[in-house]
Amino acid sequence: MALCEAEKTFVLHGVEENFRIDGREREDYRPMELETDIVSHAFGSARLRLANTDVLVAVKIEVDTPFPERPFEGKLEFFVDCSANATPDFEGRGGEGVAIEISNTLSAAYSSPNVFDLKKLCILKGKKCWKVYVDILLLECGGNLFDAVSLAVKAALWNTQVPLVKQIDIDGNNVEIKVSEELYDCRKLDVEKAPILVTVCKIGEHCIVDPNVAEEQCSVGSVVVAVSEDKFSTILQTGTGSLHMSTLVDCLQLGIKVAQRLDAALWDTLTLECYTCSTTEDESDTTCLDNPSGVVGGVTDCDKKYCIIVRVDYKDPRGKLASILRSCVDKPTYTNDVIEDETHRVYYRSCRTAKCNGGSGRSDSTSDDNGSLGDKSTIYCPGIGDGAVAVTVSFSILLFAYAFVRYVR
Repeated sequence: MALCEAEKTFVLHGVEENFRIDGREREDYRPMELETDIVSHAFGSARLRLANTDVLVAVKIEVDTPFPERPFEGKLEFFVDCSANATPDFEGRGGEGVAIEISNTLSAAYSSPNVFDLKKLCILKGKKCWKVYVDILLLECGGNLFDAVSLAVKAALWNTQVPLVKQIDIDGNNVEIKVSEELYDCRKLDVEKAPILVTVCKIGEHCIVDPNVAEEQCSVGSVVVAVSEDKFSTILQTGTGSLHMSTLVDCLQLGIKVAQRLDAALWDTLTLECYTCSTTEDESDTTCLDNPSGVVGGVTDCDKKYCIIVRVDYKDPRGKLASILRSCVDKPTYTNDVIEDETHRVYYRSCRTAKCNGGSGRSDSTSDDNGSLGDKSTIYCPGIGDGAVAVTVSFSILLFAYAFVRYVR
């Protein structure tokens, strides 16, 4: 989509007035919709829609041999495929340059052990390790690909289940790995510090985030920053224009603030708040039964899929409580069932919304249906106004970043 000079002027005036063409302010993101666990044959997957930008990520894992120079580490590789239907610019081999640039940026962003520890993928030193392939498919391009891809990649890695190794047989140089055959006998990857990419564009005299296609054409230059917690893991300057040092400093400061806000919004979306407590008939404190919100430390941010209640009642006397458990799991023993024997009646309840396991457990009102194609959530990251908490970045770090960007160019 090519813009005429009048359209570019309209976009520029909107940025100057802090009222962009789609109604957002300079530091606002468009609405995002995230789905996880939607590719059945993958070890982990996620699909993120950022307005008209649509990204699908699937993770697969296989056993491999570590690099000789890094015998204690596993492997992580990124591959980006640009669908020809995403934009006319990707027809033929038009998307190769974008794909290589995104995959190289992700590789650089995840290269630090402080961001993603590859040692946790090692199975046997120098012999066997897990190799993680992250396949990224760009289904539609509506601007701001770097940010959308990084969010989808982090969500897919969070969703990834690594099989547990049950046995290692060594016969000379031959090593055989036996993994658990249980579907849910897995562990999750630690992606808490995984980086978020933020694209900051300079339009006129101001910097904006989450540019759409029209705004990208009006940008004189852009900086993509990969942020893990309060640190940069990589910095990339895109576009044909150059940036003054003071402008680069503004871009980096804005990028790290927005990245922290985005990461918090993503993490709130991925984790599930559940009541976690238990009590039995022998305990005098019945707070877990009557008022789980009143239990000290009784609410947990779980990295599981379901909040559950398991309530055991006696059949005689009828309805007398034997025990109750509130927790979170990936796979409930029973979804919403009542199992009886000669002496007890056991209520199994499960649900998938925040603090949904606060009921008595006898009714199935905790249940909800999020569909069979994955877990869908909406991420909202509002702009950062004057009342936001300031993030201080030392001048020496910014100066180094500036030198790094100039060196890369």
